[in-house]
Amino acid sequence: MPALSPDTVALALPRDDLWVLHHVLLERLDAERTAPAPASIDPPPLAVYRVFDTLEAGETSVRITDLEAVTDVLRHDGACPPWCLGCARLAALRQRLMQLSERQQPSDTYEIADD
Repeated sequence: MPALSPDTVALALPRDDLWVLHHVLLERLDAERTAPAPASIDPPPLAVYRVFDTLEAGETSVRITDLEAVTDVLRHDGACPPWCLGCARLAALRQRLMQLSERQQPSDTYEIADD
């Protein structure tokens, strides 16, 4: 695996979770093409394409800024797909990615020093 840059993070997920993430992203990318009215579906953000391509190449290092778009796909893209072994699995995966993203964000907490 190549060295991580400061703006990337490795998705340290079990193989099964990486597979689920890959397929959820694939379904999102195909949604426009397979919809009865493709014009009614907004295209996915570029970040979704980047993460999908990364996973497709067998890599797991993604941009920190792309994690939010990926968690949005897991959060907003409809019901649990029939191939998934349960919506709880998607919810747990989304939670892991959100936690990973939050750990990478700079702290917004500031302390005021007593003089």
